[in-house]
Amino acid sequence: QESPNARHSMSIAGTYQLPFGKGKMFMDNAPRAVDSVLGGWQVIGAWYFNSGNYLKLGPALASGDPTLSNPTPGQWFDTSKIKVLPAYTQRTNPWFYSGLKVPIYWDIQSTLSKSLKITERFRAELKIAAYNLTNRLNRADPSTDPTNSAFGQSLRPYSGQTGRQMEYGLKIVF
Repeated sequence: QESPNARHSMSIAGTYQLPFGKGKMFMDNAPRAVDSVLGGWQVIGAWYFNSGNYLKLGPALASGDPTLSNPTPGQWFDTSKIKVLPAYTQRTNPWFYSGLKVPIYWDIQSTLSKSLKITERFRAELKIAAYNLTNRLNRADPSTDPTNSAFGQSLRPYSGQTGRQMEYGLKIVF
């Protein structure tokens, strides 16, 4: 029997300070006004990926492997091969089929921030953050309940997933 664990899961994150302004590769000798606008920026990014767990089927009458070679949100697996298990009937179908997995999940989050020295004691930090930067629809697991009207479909968004969200902030540090 196949493992119910995700086949591949990966997270990559990094920070890059843009090379503009005082002490940087470009515009090291820029006037203070120019350095105030163009210097001190950094980008932080993260990418999360999961290739999908194996889809767990409940008790049912299965007449074969319901895996489709090209699943769509409207038909994630072959529903004609799975029927409601009659009462008092022992389960005989497997929990997992080797080719039947939940939808792939991936997400990019990013932050653009700038640090600005106002005086010796005061510093400002400007931050713009983007969650679900690409505005990707990550789909929830398809319904595995043969009595549900959405049986075999993956039409809902992943739990807690929303469209792109942006946050803007300004912090004064002293």
